[in-house]
Amino acid sequence: MIGGVIHSVVIKRNILPKLAVPLDGNNLYLGKPILGRNKTWRGVVVMTVGTVIGTLLLRPHNGGITVGVAVAVGYLLAELPNS
Repeated sequence: MIGGVIHSVVIKRNILPKLAVPLDGNNLYLGKPILGRNKTWRGVVVMTVGTVIGTLLLRPHNGGITVGVAVAVGYLLAELPNS
């Protein structure tokens, strides 16, 4: 949840605009974007870092970074088809 809140602020304030590049590189499949324009590298970076921060706040001594990255990657992969 913390990653999502941070990501919302980053989008609203257009922070890290150079990372706001679609993951699919604007490539098309059957005339349509593969993943969609809203799936960006900025989202991958911000959601991963934000989720790690949130996990470290909740689990500072029990593998917080590893768990945070695993949760972030799982969420990002599950969210990709949503475009």
